[in-house]
Amino acid sequence: MFARGRPTFRGSRRHRLAVGDRRGGGSDGAHLPRPRGSRHGDCLPHAPLGAIGPLDDHAPCWAHSRRDRARDVVASPGPGITRAFARTHARCPPSRRRDHSRARSDRPLPFRPARAEGARARSTHGIRRAQVTSRPMSDVVSIVIPTRNAGPEFPELLERLLAQRSPFPTEIIVIDSGSTDGTLQWCSRFPVTVLTIPPEEFDHGETRDRAIRRAQGRFIALLVQDALPANEWWLERLIEPMLRDEAIAGVYSWQIPRPGSDAFVQRHVNDHVASRPEPRRQQLDGSIDLTALSLEAKIALFSFDNVSSAIRRSVWERFPFGRAAFGEDIRWAKRVMEAGYAIYYQPDSIVIHSHDRSAWYDFKRFVASYRLYHELFGGDPPSLRFTLFAALPYGIYVNLFKLPHERLTPRVIRKALAKGLAFPLGRYLGPRVTRDAPRWRRRLGEWLTRGI
Repeated sequence: MFARGRPTFRGSRRHRLAVGDRRGGGSDGAHLPRPRGSRHGDCLPHAPLGAIGPLDDHAPCWAHSRRDRARDVVASPGPGITRAFARTHARCPPSRRRDHSRARSDRPLPFRPARAEGARARSTHGIRRAQVTSRPMSDVVSIVIPTRNAGPEFPELLERLLAQRSPFPTEIIVIDSGSTDGTLQWCSRFPVTVLTIPPEEFDHGETRDRAIRRAQGRFIALLVQDALPANEWWLERLIEPMLRDEAIAGVYSWQIPRPGSDAFVQRHVNDHVASRPEPRRQQLDGSIDLTALSLEAKIALFSFDNVSSAIRRSVWERFPFGRAAFGEDIRWAKRVMEAGYAIYYQPDSIVIHSHDRSAWYDFKRFVASYRLYHELFGGDPPSLRFTLFAALPYGIYVNLFKLPHERLTPRVIRKALAKGLAFPLGRYLGPRVTRDAPRWRRRLGEWLTRGI
């Protein structure tokens, strides 16, 4: 065959073009070279969730549905679930697939360090942008982190945030309230925006509001300084429910304990409502009778956790957090759900977060929590008789004999007794030190919950 007066050999690129063998027409195009920007030869390039601009070598195949991009969380040696693995590919549509089994991977996703100046991803005023993008500024996702003496792990948190594979440009805003351990110096090494306030002005609700006002994003991700994203898909999975459902005002993540946590810490984390493997949509409708629900059911219904969460900015503009010394997240969730919005629990977005705190701190936190629950939901507090003769013995029994202790050493026994007392006594005392309680009780509650 000849084309334009030049010989064309069968099988050559000129011959394939002459017979119409193009991708999407003529044949399946299996023998054509891999397109630039495709990570796997068996997948055609797809823009991630509508992103504008060419794909780079790190772009995954986004042809798959959300359900087909499975995530596995497995237990590593040692107590607790400590590592999160992500599968970015599960199945391509048949028209685009040859043998997709090669694209599956059970290897943990590596965390790339923050890219140096001059790399493909550049930062301007704290906003990390792709090399080629024409997205409007409103499509930026803002990550807000309140800090105070964040500790030596804080640089690792910033590195993991910069390594997130998000279809949106991101900005990181750190609002600091008087750190003296070098937190601000660590921030200066990364493309983040830093806001500072005096320590006495810190408030869990108003401080976050102040940072969000400076943010540019359509979605706001909220994170605490000691929560580490478990993989590179934390942010993308966290935002995803709000992209597909306009009724969702906020999303919160699955929390798993840190590696090496003891049995008490594992139980504390795994008993939390944000430690379930099933996704959950929380919304009020006509079928829910709040007066018939128990206190625990109401807590689960309105649950929301700013340890790792994301909110829709348009909803926040109507319902800012406001001043809240404690529990700004569940207060906000109750307000937006009563306005008709939904809250979504997303177990595909995972953070590593836990604390090995004293029984005294746990007791004070239980007092603060159940004081808040009583103010929000009402109800009758537990009686002293029930607390002494049922809740206390059961709490001690569970902490001593139902947890997987390696050995019942004297230290473990003392800790089990103290932890067993903390929850029942905190639940008993919390509803009795509310704002409408007698003056001496209010002062006792303020003293117990100071610094929580």
